[in-house]
Amino acid sequence: YCMLLNFGGNIGLHGKMDALIDGFYDAKADAHAGRTLRGVGMTPEGIENNPVMYELVMELPWREHRFTRDEWLEGYVFARYGVKDETLRQVWKLLGDGIYNSPKEKIQQGTHESVFCARPGLDVYQVSSWSEMKEYYDPQEVIEAARLMVSVADKYQGNNNFEFDLVDVLRQALAEKGRLMQKVVTASFRAGDKTMFELSSQRFLHLILLQDQLLATRKEFRVGTWIEAARSLGRTSEEKALYEWNARVQITTWGNRVAADQGGLRDYAHKEWNGMLKDFYFMRWKAYFDYLAGVLDGKQPEEIDFYALEEAWTKETESYSSTPEGNAVAVAKNIFEEVF
Repeated sequence: YCMLLNFGGNIGLHGKMDALIDGFYDAKADAHAGRTLRGVGMTPEGIENNPVMYELVMELPWREHRFTRDEWLEGYVFARYGVKDETLRQVWKLLGDGIYNSPKEKIQQGTHESVFCARPGLDVYQVSSWSEMKEYYDPQEVIEAARLMVSVADKYQGNNNFEFDLVDVLRQALAEKGRLMQKVVTASFRAGDKTMFELSSQRFLHLILLQDQLLATRKEFRVGTWIEAARSLGRTSEEKALYEWNARVQITTWGNRVAADQGGLRDYAHKEWNGMLKDFYFMRWKAYFDYLAGVLDGKQPEEIDFYALEEAWTKETESYSSTPEGNAVAVAKNIFEEVF
């Protein structure tokens, strides 16, 4: 019995808790499948995300009888943080009821993608070409979960699992805010409201930079971790450079112009990571907003060749560090207070 949770190693909260639990016990009880079922497995294209879901699927064989999501999360909070805390229980109640409980009938397997990572446009929704994302949760519940985590952050500073989840949940909340702000940008452009367009587009870009700052506090969310790992496999300077180029291409264009555009592979393995947000996604959106501003001014700006912008980043060799920057709790509190 396998769980497919992720395509392309994309970052984002997502899961099907009820469907996962019930599917396993339904399979065990099935007259045919039950006779041959021998265990559980995972079939993701990227595993370093959503640890709660991997904990859940791996625990299924150890529980003889069917259990509920709420029952399991009660124990998960204690196992995850080493404490029994009503605020943290509320956090996971919100997440478990919402973003981590995509309905069984939804075919979406991968994350609900962040508009920050999308190739810019007026009506962008998904990031990767083959995303099956659909609306199934209330974004305000994610923002409330982030607020609750921030409210007890001082209490659990230094708790590694808590700090990881604090950053990850707030990252998701910022992505939800960005999706709302992008709609304001589009509406103001179509209305010809230059003042509102300027304000909303600058706010959107600022959210990207805030998310970059937040993710800088954790090694897991830094593009430098990815690039350093790739370079470490090379034995010569030429190999190291080649592996870095491959690492950069995989998370952006995936290949050449034909693969990226005609093949639809660009942004397939997009990542909400420190470094990428500031130097790649911000760059694309800034270029697009400058283009739209020119249109509002009655000019005829040249159409943007997005692939050319993207390819330039893949060929860079600027050093990105894997070393965390800033205190996760302090940064998270400041950002939440500013944005929400």
